This record gives sequence, C-alpha cells and structure tokens, in this order.
Amino acid sequence: FLILFISTKSLTFSQVYQTFGTPVKKYVFGVRINTSWSSTVTFFRALENGKKLTDVTILPKDDFIREIMGLETSPANPDTINLFKKYDIVNPTVIDSLWKLKYAVYPFARRDADTLGWTNNFQNPYLPTSKQKRILYNLGMDTLTYVIYGDKFFALLKAMNNPAWIKNYKNAK
Repeated sequence: FLILFISTKSLTFSQVYQTFGTPVKKYVFGVRINTSWSSTVTFFRALENGKKLTDVTILPKDDFIREIMGLETSPANPDTINLFKKYDIVNPTVIDSLWKLKYAVYPFARRDADTLGWTNNFQNPYLPTSKQKRILYNLGMDTLTYVIYGDKFFALLKAMNNPAWIKNYKNAK
C-alpha cells in the first residue's frame, strides 16, 4: 500500500532521494586538522556517499578558497557561487584559525603570541580538552581524526566568526 503526497512545491532530483532515505552522492569541501610536515590543516574536496568519503582530492589552501568562493570551477561548487556568503561567513580568513581548535600552541613556531591556540591545554598542547572535543563533536567534527566536511564545515566556520563562541570554546576545560 503506497500513499503519495503531492505538494505544490517542486522537488529537485536530489531532494526526492533525500526524502526517501537513499544516500545522495555529492562533492563536499572539508578539512582535517592534523600536523603534517608543513601544515596543521589539510584542505580537501571529496565525494560524500552516505557517511563515506571517496574520490578525495587534497587542495592547496588558495585553490580550496577559490573553489569555495566560486572563482574556479569545482564539483563541490558547480554553480560557482560564493559559499562564504551563502553560509553567512562574514570573515572567511577565520579559516587560518582552524588549527587553534586542536592546539594550544602552533606546532611550527612557539615564540610569538600569535601562535597561541584556543585549547589552553598546556598539559597536552596537541589536543583539545574533553569539553572542547564535545563542542567540536556536537558541531559534526570527527574528534578522532579531526575531520569535518560539507554543511557542518561551514557551520563551524560561522561559529568561529562569533567572539562569544570562541570565548566559550577557550573556557571549556
């Protein structure tokens, strides 16, 4: 027995699949916060298939930002719109502060006051506190791998634009 509801609102093909619970494959932007040989943040574009990421492409930060802003074509931004504006991210340069979510001190330079992170976890300066991990987890970050992508990534950037959110994060011990 099938009941079909007809709406005056037209649905796109992907919305129909989302409505009926079939995973939609789409490309997304994301980051991984982890120390590598030259950086603390890895920027990527990947195909999201349910809860799995495939076809992962690591991008230099400048290319990543240009694709997000719609200045370069991207499968994760096929309409070439400025996703910072779409998600109401007032200050896109907050992307340079992503490392501060995981580290108390910037791993590559320790003498400058600008190299202090937001964790204040000086007992273990390479991990956030358990309360900070919970904040990140509630925003959608995998707190084992420190990966966040898709809409959740943009929600995190928007939160990071809020000084009250930053203060709350810094004080979560």
